[in-house]
Amino acid sequence: MKLSFKQIIYEQLSLLKEQVIENFDNFKEWWISKKSDNEDPLDIEFDIEGIDFKRSLRNAVDVESPGHMFYILSKLWEMWGIDSDNEQLLNIIKDRNEFGKNLFFTMRKKDFIFDTEAKGAKLAVDRQDADKFKKEYPDIGLNEVKNQIKKIIKNGTKKRN
Repeated sequence: MKLSFKQIIYEQLSLLKEQVIENFDNFKEWWISKKSDNEDPLDIEFDIEGIDFKRSLRNAVDVESPGHMFYILSKLWEMWGIDSDNEQLLNIIKDRNEFGKNLFFTMRKKDFIFDTEAKGAKLAVDRQDADKFKKEYPDIGLNEVKNQIKKIIKNGTKKRN
C-alpha cells in the first residue's frame, strides 16, 4: 500500500505530537527547576535568524510573534535534552516551527505557562502563580484584598470628579 504525501505528513506530525506528550512531564520538571534556580526559561534569550537582537519567549509572546515563539520553544526543548543528557530527544526536532507549534499546543492544553483559557498565545504565569498562592495560603483571602483596592481606587476616582 502506497501512502500519499498528505498521509505521510499526518503520520509524522502525529508521531511528533506523541513524543512531545510522552516527554512533557520531564520537560516541565526541568522548566520548574530552572525557574527555581533563577534561570526562568521565559527570559532566556536566543539569537533568531533574520533579526539583529536576541529574543526571549516572554518577549516573543508579548510582541505576538508566533514564528519566533515556536523557534524559542524548540530551542528550550533542546536545552532540556542537553541538560538531561538525553540526546535522542534532540533527534525528534526536524522542523523547529512544527515542533515548537506542537510543544506550544501541548503546554497550553496542560495549562503550563500558556493560558488554556486564552485565545492565541497568552502567558498564564501570573494567574497560575496566584492560583498556587491561593492553594498554599487559603486563609489570606486575596479576593478580599483585591476588592478593597478596587473600592479605594473607585472612591478616589469619584472624589476627583
